[in-house]
Amino acid sequence: MNRRDVLGLLSTGFGITVSGCGSRFNGGEEDEKSPRSVFFNNIPKDPVEANLKISRTEDGKSDFSVAISVDTIPEDGEYGSVNVYADPNDKFVNFAPEDTISIDGLKGFSQVENDISMWDGETDSPQLMAKVRIGDRPIGFGSNEYNLLVRMRSHIAPFVRMISAVYTFSDPEKTADNQDINSDSEPIDVAASVQLEQPAYPAAEIQDYQPAREEHNFAVIGDFNQYKLTRDSYEINCISVPKSDLSCDRTEPVQMIDMAKRLYAPSSEISELNIREFEFTGFPRPGFAGDGQFTVNHSSSVRTWLHEFIHTEQLFSLSEEMAWFTEASAHYFDRLALLQFSELEFDSFYVAYADFVADQPVAEIGSKHQFPPRLAYDASSIVAALDAIIRQRTEKKTVVNVFQRMNNSSGEVTFARFADIVAEVIGERLDPWLESNIREEANVTIPEDPQLFIKQERSDDIEASPVECIEYRK
Repeated sequence: MNRRDVLGLLSTGFGITVSGCGSRFNGGEEDEKSPRSVFFNNIPKDPVEANLKISRTEDGKSDFSVAISVDTIPEDGEYGSVNVYADPNDKFVNFAPEDTISIDGLKGFSQVENDISMWDGETDSPQLMAKVRIGDRPIGFGSNEYNLLVRMRSHIAPFVRMISAVYTFSDPEKTADNQDINSDSEPIDVAASVQLEQPAYPAAEIQDYQPAREEHNFAVIGDFNQYKLTRDSYEINCISVPKSDLSCDRTEPVQMIDMAKRLYAPSSEISELNIREFEFTGFPRPGFAGDGQFTVNHSSSVRTWLHEFIHTEQLFSLSEEMAWFTEASAHYFDRLALLQFSELEFDSFYVAYADFVADQPVAEIGSKHQFPPRLAYDASSIVAALDAIIRQRTEKKTVVNVFQRMNNSSGEVTFARFADIVAEVIGERLDPWLESNIREEANVTIPEDPQLFIKQERSDDIEASPVECIEYRK
């Protein structure tokens, strides 16, 4: 059975239902007391609230089920009533074409003339159940013997969009002046929350449906290993998918992050870090980071973990010509951290940053790239050279101080603001140097002096905290 056959239960009536919206304005003056005015002025402002409970199924016919309950429906008002429709055909535009869905049951919904299912107006908390089978080629996410990765955009958001609520004119006997507004309707927002049942881990915050963030929101359902590191007020949570034994063989990068946090203290804003370590065929490139969490693959190096950690600490907003600093600073700090922890020889560190020449100004890279160009990473040589200057001209300052001031800066960090911050840290202006290496083709190097890059830090006093392994039990 194909997707259209499966969804034949409900069809395209939503477009008919809202077709009268265009008649809301007729271009003329209206009496404030007219039925039309009363109708539109009394449209409920509160959204219809729906709750989605998602769990993995074990029947072999589907991968997960979604129980959709409509918990709160605004009361009817004068000249209007709230109608709630279940209409997947017109709304499942983002549903993965390789997946299939079946409607398993309805409570409080019944078919109407146009074949869409509509709340009967009487049943409290109308509900329906849907089951989804993920296809062989899901969009970057899938399942294996142990786990299920449910993507917000492809597998959860469509169910939110299935619920269509409208406020329709319901008392034609009260119309006046031949104002036929029987077909008028106005959509009402639907606010949904998502709850994961059974052993599950929200790899991104999905409790509240946020359309602006749905692209990267997903959840892990099934078996996985979870361990935690806590030191003072800073906590690191790490999950490993698929579930591995409890040897915590990947705790080294977690410990490195813990030491880097205390060594550099880039930000005091984040007290918790969530790390997802996946091994799924077709999983997106490692490194998505933000909001105190990031993703890596099982094969990712310690340096990759450190790099993504720095991204979670970048609280600043950058102008177009400073966009390069995002990857450049993360690229520099991850290598500097390995140098501090004696995981990288200085010769390798020096070779990476000595005698760098750019083929175009880094200020021209911009931020409109889905994947940053190589130059954004190579520009870490500019950060390294700037760090060397700061270390040479001050006793205890480093480029970390620039990073911290950028985080504390209000508004967008432009080139001018960046130059001011550098001057505040050093005590003198470096405008000509910054101008020639950011707005022109950079040509920089660093001193061949191992002590220069470790004298301000005291990494010998920093030891890795122990990692407590916690098994997630059903």
